[in-house]
Amino acid sequence: MDIGTTVHHLSGLLTGRSITVLTASLPVFETLRTAPDVTVVVLGGVWSERYQCFDGQFVADALTRHQADLAFLGCSGVSANGRVRDTSRSQAYIKQAIIAAASRSYLLVDSEKFPGVGAHSPFTLEEVSGVITTGPLPPDFDAHCESTVEVITA
Repeated sequence: MDIGTTVHHLSGLLTGRSITVLTASLPVFETLRTAPDVTVVVLGGVWSERYQCFDGQFVADALTRHQADLAFLGCSGVSANGRVRDTSRSQAYIKQAIIAAASRSYLLVDSEKFPGVGAHSPFTLEEVSGVITTGPLPPDFDAHCESTVEVITA
């Protein structure tokens, strides 16, 4: 599980499942650490107070030694051209490593993050298995989510 508030909110829905969670996010760890059937693997690195997570190359390197069935990623926005946006360069590299370590990956993005902000672009919508959002995608995003990207409105 990636960092960010949207991913953190999802983590609260996982407490009753028998799963193993890989994360560098302190809020995700805090939510899941006492769940009886959840094993939490914390990916260590350089502490980021701003993002409440471990950051940097250590996290990306650790992900190369793991395989995940599912990944959930957050972002700062999604551009009209389908590029996912992030405000942190180092987190952009970690997001790429998360996708590479997972069999399937889902971008969690609320409808207010179209187009959002962020100068860094870790991946495109076509590189994830699906998008989970709070409302319908804007019309100009449909071309990026044709038959290969599942769109879930929650």
